[in-house]
Amino acid sequence: MSSPKALVEDTAPFPCQNGIPSITLLGTRSDWTKLADKITRLEQGALGEEPRLYALILNPILIRFVETFDYPNDLAIRRFWDNIITVQKGHRLCKTDDVVTGWINALHYWEANGTIISPGLR
Repeated sequence: MSSPKALVEDTAPFPCQNGIPSITLLGTRSDWTKLADKITRLEQGALGEEPRLYALILNPILIRFVETFDYPNDLAIRRFWDNIITVQKGHRLCKTDDVVTGWINALHYWEANGTIISPGLR
């Protein structure tokens, strides 16, 4: 497995509001189904424990991607996409920062040095 590359060097305030107004999934339903099938195979542990645990987190997300093609107007699908990213506002009095939550965080599993981000929370 190659070393992960740092995609973001600095942190900055996140300007996004909760949810997104619309989405467009590139590729076909078949493309996403094939990817979900590959992730399911990772769950069997052939590449080790860390990829297996990551697959357990990714699989439900990819299943929702496939379901988006089948049920684009379903309330559960719309809620899924609405929860892609949320921002928990910090408190000025306590001097806490805003925290980005939502399932998008599952896509950022490893730190730049290869360690799992917050392994206790996984």
